[in-house]
Amino acid sequence: MKIKQFFGNRINGLKTFPVAHLILLFLTGCSTYFIHIDQNETRQIKLIVAGILGFLVSLIGPLLTLHAEEETKTIRIINRITQLFALPTIAGYYRLLQGLSENARYAENLLYFGIFPLLILGILTLIARIFRQKEHKIWFSRTSLLHSVGFGLLAGLIVWGGLSGALGSISELFDVDINRKWYEYFGTFSMFLLAGSFMINYYSSVTEYLPKGSHSEFELQSTRLMKIFGSYIFLPLALIYLTIFTAYGIKILITGVRPKGIIVWLGTGYFARGMLTYFLTFAENSRFFDKIRQILFISFVLIALMMIKALQLRIQDYGITINRYFVGMFILFIIGFSVLALCLPKMRLRLFISLLFGLSLISLYSPRNAPTIAFSSQKSRIESLLAKANLKLPLQKDSFKDLTGDGAGELTETVIDFVNTQPYEKRNKVLFNNQYSDKDSSRFYGYEIRDYLGIEDYYREPEESKDIEFRLRADNTNFEGKGITTQTYDKLYEIHWTSPLIRDNTLMYSISGEIKEINLTPYLEEIFAQSKRSGEPFIIEQENTKFIITRLDGTKFENGKIQLDNEIEGYLLTK
Repeated sequence: MKIKQFFGNRINGLKTFPVAHLILLFLTGCSTYFIHIDQNETRQIKLIVAGILGFLVSLIGPLLTLHAEEETKTIRIINRITQLFALPTIAGYYRLLQGLSENARYAENLLYFGIFPLLILGILTLIARIFRQKEHKIWFSRTSLLHSVGFGLLAGLIVWGGLSGALGSISELFDVDINRKWYEYFGTFSMFLLAGSFMINYYSSVTEYLPKGSHSEFELQSTRLMKIFGSYIFLPLALIYLTIFTAYGIKILITGVRPKGIIVWLGTGYFARGMLTYFLTFAENSRFFDKIRQILFISFVLIALMMIKALQLRIQDYGITINRYFVGMFILFIIGFSVLALCLPKMRLRLFISLLFGLSLISLYSPRNAPTIAFSSQKSRIESLLAKANLKLPLQKDSFKDLTGDGAGELTETVIDFVNTQPYEKRNKVLFNNQYSDKDSSRFYGYEIRDYLGIEDYYREPEESKDIEFRLRADNTNFEGKGITTQTYDKLYEIHWTSPLIRDNTLMYSISGEIKEINLTPYLEEIFAQSKRSGEPFIIEQENTKFIITRLDGTKFENGKIQLDNEIEGYLLTK
């Protein structure tokens, strides 16, 4: 019955708004094609603006037909004329926009993209208003029109976000590199075809409740709207995500791969989306939706098991933190609620609130609350890491000063994180047995504790480097005026034509396919000195070649060593 009603509404919408649906298909197809070929965005915007204008024009006639108590011959003629006029409107307006210069002024853009389409719509609206005054049986509901537009855009955004999230989930869980164009394809489909058809079909479906010939406003039926969004928007998206997670679970069983940590957050999002689907379809009492709800609750349990495994692996590696504690309690809530919801279907909403409230109280106020468990876990982890480094609590001054090995960094980071996140009194007693008590200065960030343990302060500003970066820059012209002879050479090359490459202060270059090189090491001090003389090139003369270097960068380090950068410009003269 639900499927028959779904297709029945869409068939009625297609019959009433055939040209509008054709334009939506056209816009979706053209935008998809432009995305595929990486077409100029300006051309795409012009086509979209023209298409939207034609789409609005195509709605005028069908709206008159929908709201007329009796479909007269005049209304039928206006309906056909406006729908046929919509197609040449797109072609003509797009041609007009194509003639607009790429460097058009603001006034021209405002005229063609704003004022002109508003003028056309204003004229058509005026005609409809005049016609309405003569035909008193025609009545429009502004409220339902605004609802249709708003709900259509909302549906498009939800589907676009949901499908994009599904692509992201596939990419993260299965290590698949998905082309960004697919996100744009789904955006085009969602915001044109789906959003536009949703507006039309929603408005067509509510017209049967409109009081034709009356001037009272249409009241929004929230329950009906919830059914539409729940059945046709959220439920299909939930099933898509369920398919993805099922495939990932099969992959884990077959390959034995460790569940990724991101499954925790993806599973949380799936549970939220699934519960929203359940809430929006709560008024549906058919056997089909009862089965769907059972499938949702079973899927919550299965995905929660994957979340538990991923969280367990994370805790084994890094211990329990407050965040991981709450994640674990939330997973426990998902499993407990889902199992009870399957057993007690008539108490689901009360179970949801009661379990959430009860677990929150346990997490915050019980003897096994989040801060207590996190403190104990991180303390045990520090003791384990210290044992590997032949250290133990309490820590003494400069305990970490000579710390080396693969586990040194992990131990240091763990202690620093413990210092920064745990209460002062408890951490001081555990780490130092109250030997270190500079309470005022170490309460928040523990800078002094880093110094006390001999840990490098990552927040301390580095000492000013004594390395000197130098740049040689010279004028590329008037070499003869500077006493540089070029007339005795047969050929002159710009150095960048010779594919230059500087590696370990050796310049390699190519002339007539032959690779040559020159060691610049003997000239490094002279190049450094020349860089201080403004506008002077550096000259290297050999038996049959002369280098006139006009651009060269490098660094003179504190130890006196000079290293040249790869970029070089100038001229090469050969005999």
